[in-house]
Amino acid sequence: MKGKRRSVALLLMFSADAAIKIVVSLFLSDIEYSYFDLIGFRAYLNKTQLSIFNNELGLNISTGILIIINVIMLIILEYNIRVSKAQGAYNTLCRTGLLLLEAGAICSLTDKIFWKGSLDYLIVLFKIVDLKDIYLFAGVILALAGLIQAAVAMRKTQ
Repeated sequence: MKGKRRSVALLLMFSADAAIKIVVSLFLSDIEYSYFDLIGFRAYLNKTQLSIFNNELGLNISTGILIIINVIMLIILEYNIRVSKAQGAYNTLCRTGLLLLEAGAICSLTDKIFWKGSLDYLIVLFKIVDLKDIYLFAGVILALAGLIQAAVAMRKTQ
């Protein structure tokens, strides 16, 4: 049953990301608002810096390689889910974080294949991001918090 709930959650998160991008693309692409570039809205189809590798690290990796990296990340995430379960570290924080990371990776893969880029639309602290980026950021934070929580709990039982 839990596998079905996970699949439904992934489908809902993917659908939300895709639906928002379709609405932004069709109806909101000419709207722009920001409050000192701290928070706001601006539709931007990013076709050049499609990942943290290119945007933050300046590696200039091609879209094809980024697609391969996304697929590898999905495989690694699935492996980490299985290992976390086997080691008893699959607590609520870890499970939620890994689910968000998986949804973000699926949305990122979809962006690269269907949009040939990433349709970003939210201004957050001088960056333009989308829902997928929020999934990924929150997923990292929650997964790390869950792993720390599991490590502390395991240490207490020893």
